[in-house]
Amino acid sequence: MTAALLVTLAALQAQPPQDPRPAPDPVIPAPLEGRLADRAAWADRTARDRRFAAWWIGWTVTGDTTGQAWYYIDRKSPASANATFSLGGVRITGSGGLQFEGVSLRTLVGAASPHESAILLRYELRDGRAVLERVHAGSYAFPVHFGGGALLWLGRSPDGESVAALRAAFESSLEPVLQRDLVGAVGAHQTASAAAPVLRGWLENTSLASMTRREAADWLGHHAHADAVTALRDAAQADTSVTVRTAAARALARSASPSVAVEFLSRLAREDGDSRVRREAIGALGTIRDERAFRALVAFVEEPGDSARNATRRQALATVSVQSQPSGPRQPQEVLDLLARIARNDQDPGVRAAAVDALANLRDPRVLGVLVDLATNHADVRVQQRATQGLARAEPPTGAIEPLRKLAWEHARPEVQNAAVRALTQLRSENVRPLLADIAERHPRPEARRAALQAVLDQRLR
Repeated sequence: MTAALLVTLAALQAQPPQDPRPAPDPVIPAPLEGRLADRAAWADRTARDRRFAAWWIGWTVTGDTTGQAWYYIDRKSPASANATFSLGGVRITGSGGLQFEGVSLRTLVGAASPHESAILLRYELRDGRAVLERVHAGSYAFPVHFGGGALLWLGRSPDGESVAALRAAFESSLEPVLQRDLVGAVGAHQTASAAAPVLRGWLENTSLASMTRREAADWLGHHAHADAVTALRDAAQADTSVTVRTAAARALARSASPSVAVEFLSRLAREDGDSRVRREAIGALGTIRDERAFRALVAFVEEPGDSARNATRRQALATVSVQSQPSGPRQPQEVLDLLARIARNDQDPGVRAAAVDALANLRDPRVLGVLVDLATNHADVRVQQRATQGLARAEPPTGAIEPLRKLAWEHARPEVQNAAVRALTQLRSENVRPLLADIAERHPRPEARRAALQAVLDQRLR
């Protein structure tokens, strides 16, 4: 699957299951219809009456009917044979081919839409008490590794009743990992009016671990609901945890309207006292594919400031160049002109260097002449070096060969000559070999000769 991880990917070491069996044993469907709470009460009685040592209670809710989002939340699932981590709190977009260990739910409890979300809670009997031990919430298409234990299957549930059941499980669990998975399970529901108020309550509960509250902020970002927007704005502005604040800023860019998100994130990036929050606010602006976000980023780039503000401007420069790509709101001519102007004229050396890097990263044929001009004529040798190195990323690569050859032989500054030789070695073109060989044999500067000779030897070894 081609996948973009939109929320979080927890790289936790996989825990081997206590029971290696992938399937449950046995599978018992609920004989009742009606409220999920009634069916769950039947499951509790059945587990107690049959004296199960371990059992699952499971049901499904409507998933993303558009077919765009897939879910897999289960930090305690065993990893695949070639995997090094387990997944937690992840929302995935794409189609086809994700692989997980386990058995198909279809073979256990019947057919359902692949995008329905299966909610599974595993309990174990400890000192005579039923204790929640594992949480799974995943698209029906994905198999589940149960590790034995009975499966008490409750059928389908409305989102509101399902969220209420998960909230009750959260309140009875003290294990942070399970709490985070329960947060994700609630966030995976599609009905914002059911999920968002519960997620907001967890986000605002300062007695919870910051990782749990950060998880709530992440998932709130997928619910365009008044509770989500209000809670994320408050958390991004005033939460006591920086990790919660930065997660809330990123999530707000997804859940709020562009006008609300751009106005708030712009103010946060300008005024907040924490540099990490300012950077995240800029990054969040860059995820909003809207003209207003683009204009806000341009304003950051063009407004000089003190050293702290210039760090935010460097972040904005990188973000503007990303927004100018084909998936962004505009073609890069305006961006190219902006970056060239900053690279030539800005008073801060770090901002000038960031502008040159952003220009090179555009990989646009119109950038070639700008980089050559900067490498040749700029007063700052660091800008000249970065522009020269940026020519190695030029489009088309063949267009950079002759400018780099001239810079290597004719530039007045040895540092730029060396940078030109290094850039030539990165072009990986057959046409570059004779140029490097000539530099290795005849260049008046020994540093240039050594660099070219090493590049020629490296190419022959490939």
